[in-house]
Amino acid sequence: MNIYRNLNIIVSAVFVAFISKSKFGRNMQAYRIDGSVRQGKTNQKFCIDLVAENEDQVREKVYSNFGSRHGAKRRYITIASINTIDPSESSAPVVVSHFRDK
Repeated sequence: MNIYRNLNIIVSAVFVAFISKSKFGRNMQAYRIDGSVRQGKTNQKFCIDLVAENEDQVREKVYSNFGSRHGAKRRYITIASINTIDPSESSAPVVVSHFRDK
């Protein structure tokens, strides 16, 4: 029993070391991404609103999101367009919470 307590303390100490700093102070913009992802034998279209510093970060977020949540490989994710939008046009919770008046 004591072995597991010690292991839990060690593991929780490791996770605390990887907490990243907040990115609210940087120049973030709202983006709308249109594209499609292969789901089995068909392609599923998507339209996502995200917040990032530049288009490269947006592209990486889309790939990582579909890869982790849906198990899609990057080669099966097609991004048709990435457009900068006004944050007031979006109803996505990520965009609304980031650009909310503080």
